[in-house]
Amino acid sequence: MNFLKNNLWEIKKSTGLRIFGGLLCLTHFLSYWSWFRNGKIPSFYNLGFQPICWSLFNECKWMGGVSQSLWEIIFHTFGFLSILTLFVFFFTRFISIGWVLLLILLLFKSLLYIQDIRLSSNIHYILFILNFAYLFLPCKAHVLRWLLVSYYVAVGLLKMSPNWLTGQWFVDQLHIPIKLGEWFAAMSVVIEMLAPVALFFKNIRHFMLAYITIFIYHCLIWYAGGFTDSAILLCLLQIFPLLYFEELKQEREYLYQSFIRPEPSKVWVFVSLILFWSIQSLPFFYFRESIGFDHLKSHLTLSPIAANEDCEQSTFLVYKDYLEEVVMTSPQDRPSTFRCNPYLLFLDLKSVCREKSQQADFKTVSSYLLLRGYRDHSYRLAFQNDDFCSENVTFKSLLRGQNGI
Repeated sequence: MNFLKNNLWEIKKSTGLRIFGGLLCLTHFLSYWSWFRNGKIPSFYNLGFQPICWSLFNECKWMGGVSQSLWEIIFHTFGFLSILTLFVFFFTRFISIGWVLLLILLLFKSLLYIQDIRLSSNIHYILFILNFAYLFLPCKAHVLRWLLVSYYVAVGLLKMSPNWLTGQWFVDQLHIPIKLGEWFAAMSVVIEMLAPVALFFKNIRHFMLAYITIFIYHCLIWYAGGFTDSAILLCLLQIFPLLYFEELKQEREYLYQSFIRPEPSKVWVFVSLILFWSIQSLPFFYFRESIGFDHLKSHLTLSPIAANEDCEQSTFLVYKDYLEEVVMTSPQDRPSTFRCNPYLLFLDLKSVCREKSQQADFKTVSSYLLLRGYRDHSYRLAFQNDDFCSENVTFKSLLRGQNGI
């Protein structure tokens, strides 16, 4: 109980943290509005022939007990709660109620989010981390800022890949010459790795220069690639000026406030950063034969900015009297980062089984998948099976078989 009281006390005593709580609610509403504008994506995906829940679950059967109308209710309740909680944080002093509503809001979003892996993105990844830190971690003012800066730096590191530095994304979005696209790509890496760190400078001129730089950068990305991610990051970015000017104002009162209730230990900053960067460093622990480890990394770390794997897949439809080789193509709504995702390719094969099961002479699907990263000299086997239509063949059983478990 004291743990909860201490968390609430931190928010109550800081106007900046209270406003940031409202901004977190606004980011949830932006997520809801983005999904709604694109055809209520969580509900739309649930209508699909083949559910694509996260591969951490053995199967998607748990979704079968939730009707489509209930998914609609959950989706719109999530949107309504985001506005209600924002109102509580911005216009009332009922911080305890706001804290509880934000926790409920996060649970609703989690339920929508984990039902389909296509909803996953880096922006939602950091939103979940920041919401958790805001609700449960002490020393929030420092932890939240360092985690947000860590996110920027981690994304900047991901963008230091050949795929991004070609500048092709800017060329496609802005229709500019390829050389200018390369410059934009390189500058985006520099800005994301340096400007957020400079937001910790105490000098007002250095702080404002860093803030304005990253603000303009997000406005450019907003113009080029859509509003959702940039709008959410612009909301999160406001924690820096909010707390910067609040700390300047409270410097004289620090001694008295510390006497009334001691400040939470800053050790939580180091704990959070060590945990965050330990998780992000998992891709550097590379084991050629461990597909299962690669699979776990894909859920825990930030997604690559562009596809960083090449794949080759051979698939055969097995009939009673003959074989037919087919070329598996990715659906148009699948992000490029999932082009070689073994789990989604496995689900594609299961979908083929269901589609062909009505044919009298059809027996099963046989396929194998080879993967190769940019650091590999040769392909490695991701999965192989001669009977994907068998009910006993699950993604986890494929991984166990491949890893000899």
